[in-house]
Amino acid sequence: MMFTWLALKDRPQVVGGFHLLLNGLFAILLARLVGARSLYICGGGERELVGGGYMTENRIFKRIGKSDTIIERQLLSAVRCCDLNIVMGSKTKNFFVEQGVSSAIHIIPGGFDELRFQPIQVAPEADLITLGRLSKVKRIDLLLEAISLLRMSRPSISTVIVGDGPEKTALEQKAKALCLEDQVHFAGHQDSVEQWLCKAKVFVLCSDSEGVSQAMIQAMLCGLPVVVSHVGDLADVVVDGVNGFLVADRTPVNFAERIELLLKNPKRWATMSYAARKTAEQYGMAISSQKWDVILTGRPRKRIETKCN
Repeated sequence: MMFTWLALKDRPQVVGGFHLLLNGLFAILLARLVGARSLYICGGGERELVGGGYMTENRIFKRIGKSDTIIERQLLSAVRCCDLNIVMGSKTKNFFVEQGVSSAIHIIPGGFDELRFQPIQVAPEADLITLGRLSKVKRIDLLLEAISLLRMSRPSISTVIVGDGPEKTALEQKAKALCLEDQVHFAGHQDSVEQWLCKAKVFVLCSDSEGVSQAMIQAMLCGLPVVVSHVGDLADVVVDGVNGFLVADRTPVNFAERIELLLKNPKRWATMSYAARKTAEQYGMAISSQKWDVILTGRPRKRIETKCN
């Protein structure tokens, strides 16, 4: 109701929604109603459309329970009607093009404050960290099994899991079953995530599906090399062996081996830490805002120069 009232009152030039279900769909309809351009920000990748959105965590569409091609066609039809589409990576953009989306498609996965997320000179308190919603798609269970393997050679290995979600209780129970109470700390939801990232050495993401992980970019800005699943658009950011590792065959053993390569070699860690920060700077606020200026106005923002007397 607030969304509709503001659009009718202010008559904006652009009406946008983050995620197709349901904000993006509503933005497309409302934009037509007020004569504005519609903007859809696809944060979840092709999962938001494939099978009718049943793989998402949307409480309405996940009730479908299985792939529904009729709903999928309707969602794709809606996206084709959208004027501006923002995606997180090249794989999602290619998917849109293959599905006949002819309107503008732009890749903008970032927009983070480089000063807030930056390396700090403190002794790390944790070897590993992961950050995000504790849902099944994040596969934190794989991380726990990898830690169990690493503990054999590194009894004091420490891990922080930042975030909350429906799988938290089950994951805590799994950690206990693997006797990892001393190695794994569930920190829950945290607002100042940069404070946690700066106190760790390596960021790990074992997800089944991702666009371009916002948490991963935040970690890289803080100077953390990453060990992540080779899924979605993560390869747009991560160069295997340069600023992190991409794990294609996502087994606990393979994750553990990549993590060990970073933890056992401080010089390699430092080199990849520097590369991670330099890569992530391309997704900082300054560059992202310039991209948004071009998309929304058709021209870059003019720099305002000041003169000192």
